[in-house]
Amino acid sequence: MIIVHILLFWNRVLKEYLLRGYSIYQLLMHMESRIDHRLSEHDNLIKKFT
Repeated sequence: MIIVHILLFWNRVLKEYLLRGYSIYQLLMHMESRIDHRLSEHDNLIKKFT
């Protein structure tokens, strides 16, 4: 019986870590996309002046 509780506990912990990891990954991907977009805009501005 105690083994079942331990397994359920670690299952919840694992799910929580996976969800947090996915959330952090999504945030990083969004930030990368924004940075790429801004760098592209800056490149276009530089090309206009050269």
